[in-house]
Amino acid sequence: MFEHPVWHLYDELCTARMNVYYYRARLGTAMKRNQWREVVTAASGSAGVAGLWFLDTPAGAVAWKGLTTVAAFVAVYQTAFKPSDRIRRLETHVSAWAHIDLALSDIRRRIHEAGRYDELFQKEVTAALAQKEAVVSELVEPDVDEKLRRLCFEQVKRELPPDRFFIPPQ
Repeated sequence: MFEHPVWHLYDELCTARMNVYYYRARLGTAMKRNQWREVVTAASGSAGVAGLWFLDTPAGAVAWKGLTTVAAFVAVYQTAFKPSDRIRRLETHVSAWAHIDLALSDIRRRIHEAGRYDELFQKEVTAALAQKEAVVSELVEPDVDEKLRRLCFEQVKRELPPDRFFIPPQ
């Protein structure tokens, strides 16, 4: 069953789809964390927050000092580790993998419609995979979340089971 050359396309499609889900999830997490850092920084610098009545109480004073301390560390973190650069990098990952996924999905659809996997389609797959290689060489992500990757892979397996792929006659 898995000997037909078209399986290479399907494997690559599943890999691209999994990476879209994986990097989209990583991007969402990075954006949420960044949003909270920005909220803490904004709240600590706001005169309106500083003037709230409960901050005049002993517990409020401790809370205010805690908030400003956290905000100071957040400001150092933002400067030193540049989470906005990481977000931009993750956005690049998502869009690059989505582009590859779209190209491979389109080839898959057209193979199904044509009922064949001939030299023309093989050249298109080769071109798409060359584009993938160019993109992947630039997408270096040292910290891989294996648990998230497995979850994304399971989602792709449910979404694209092998029996849903069209295998043209050889």
